[in-house]
Amino acid sequence: MKGNREKTQGRKVRQKSEGGRESESKGGEGPVRMCGVTRERYPQGALLRFVKGPDGVLVEDVSGRLLGHGLYVVPTVDSIGRLLKKNASAADLETVIRRCGVALSRRFLEGLGLAKRAGVIRRGLRELEGLLDAGERPFLIVATDMAANTRQKLEGLLHRYRVDGWVEMLDSETLGAACGWSQTVILAVNDLGLAQRLQSDAARWRMFHHPEQGMQVGS
Repeated sequence: MKGNREKTQGRKVRQKSEGGRESESKGGEGPVRMCGVTRERYPQGALLRFVKGPDGVLVEDVSGRLLGHGLYVVPTVDSIGRLLKKNASAADLETVIRRCGVALSRRFLEGLGLAKRAGVIRRGLRELEGLLDAGERPFLIVATDMAANTRQKLEGLLHRYRVDGWVEMLDSETLGAACGWSQTVILAVNDLGLAQRLQSDAARWRMFHHPEQGMQVGS
């Protein structure tokens, strides 16, 4: 899978279409939505969707599949709280935040499971090197508890093949369990569609847990 990783911040987009419902990014990279709090536009996959139920309570929609008019927001605790307040939602903020954190992690791990079942995920330095040697540029995920010597070897490998960055999130047992293994510290997803989904899900997860890093897609 050959692809680019781009920071979402500063990405130019077209003006919103008539009615403000949806527009396309300048490079035709998919739908763009406006954050209901900051009023800034981002790729839809970088935002968290909420749907207002019949009772007026906002419900998070991490998968983007619930019926109803969607409200989009930058996935931070502050922005979610402001969205609920702005829409006079009766939802309890603490409960919503807890559910969002769980749902964002689950969504990412489900994506890894899909990649494993599709046979497009590799693990470890040796299998990663095989992909890179074949000219592939997979989406990389590494565990937060990766050993220092393994990190050094990974950095050397990526430098040799001129590959920039990876996503670092969750521990080796959690990542491994999502793929049916006891643990793993390096995962490489070599499918464009699944890689794009995982990139978006990882970006939302990181923004939710580490807002100081800013909005990013990819690494």
